[in-house]
Amino acid sequence: MSTFSRWGTGMLGVAIVTGVVLVRSQSTPDVAVATPGAPARLGLDILRSDIARSPSGLVLRVTAYEPPRVGTVAIVARLENARTGETREVGRFGMFPDAPFRAASPNDAQRFALKLGIIDLEWVQRAETHVSVVLEPAGGDGAGARLVTGGLELRDPR
Repeated sequence: MSTFSRWGTGMLGVAIVTGVVLVRSQSTPDVAVATPGAPARLGLDILRSDIARSPSGLVLRVTAYEPPRVGTVAIVARLENARTGETREVGRFGMFPDAPFRAASPNDAQRFALKLGIIDLEWVQRAETHVSVVLEPAGGDGAGARLVTGGLELRDPR
């Protein structure tokens, strides 16, 4: 094997490892399901230090959604302190169109920005804080509604 081939192979390995580390530091792998009776809980451990350095906010990835049989649901994202039960709402949105959705790949996930204020950033730094995604019925009882998250990522400050 020539020196160039070994160098190229080594650089490819470094690029792949670096890419994996960068992706891991910028997003969480959490896949969680939310229904009207059971919120999805997403950890922040991987993102905590990155949020402290670049406090631009978070993005919630949604990879699948099933609307309720009757009425609609609001998708509500909250910071939740697991120790005390306290919550702070950081996002509220709806799916449009209100129709079944399933991402063909993680890149096709719908993304929703969660803006974090100063107090929210203080909460995020606490180890016991996670993001809770709740489906709140808005007309009807929400029966049949289901949302699958693809985790959280840092929001691009631009």
